Amino acid sequence: MKFFSFQKLMLPAILLFGLTLTGAGSVKANFEGVIEFTKKTGNTEVKYKYFVKGDKMRIEDFGTDGTLQGIMLVDAAANKVIGISPERKLWMDMPNNRQRKDVKLDIQKTNNSKEIAGYKCTEWKVSCKDEDRVITYWLANDQFTFFMPMLKTLNRADKLSLYFLKLNGADGMFPMLGEEKKADGTLITTLKVSTVKKQSLDNSIFDIPQGYSKYDK
Repeated sequence: MKFFSFQKLMLPAILLFGLTLTGAGSVKANFEGVIEFTKKTGNTEVKYKYFVKGDKMRIEDFGTDGTLQGIMLVDAAANKVIGISPERKLWMDMPNNRQRKDVKLDIQKTNNSKEIAGYKCTEWKVSCKDEDRVITYWLANDQFTFFMPMLKTLNRADKLSLYFLKLNGADGMFPMLGEEKKADGTLITTLKVSTVKKQSLDNSIFDIPQGYSKYDK
């Protein structure tokens, strides 16, 4: 029996929190709230929502018709992922021990910047000759410290996620825009944030809903 596919859930990702000192006598809290973005591959465009609080994230995946297709509950501290099917009211553990592929990347942080979703973003370019890929990230820095641990816990195979994990100095940053292209410029995938909302979230949204059953293969 097929449960449902989480292969689309990702990233592009996509956001562990504590307190970071930003100056004498002042502190800046790590991001807590909701991030909405779209992923476009070819003519297919789907929407996602990240709910972030501390080391826990909830990822909602919406189909092309706008209906909620699937949910992932991510606990980065426990290195644990749970998949949820709202339609079937089922949940399952999603262990992922995939060995990350080691690739040689050319990474360049440019001086280019632009505003996306209300954030000033800096351009980072990553290219991989062996995989015929060029990825451009536009990164915002606002204590998005959940993102790196989330990507490691999800352990996705997509290049937008894998290449991001190789960025030294990008801790606390989040890609407001990510574009994956072939070396000849052919666009493959675009991830773009539409809204970022800082807000307090209830702990219950990171729990398995009541009345849901565990799926056994």
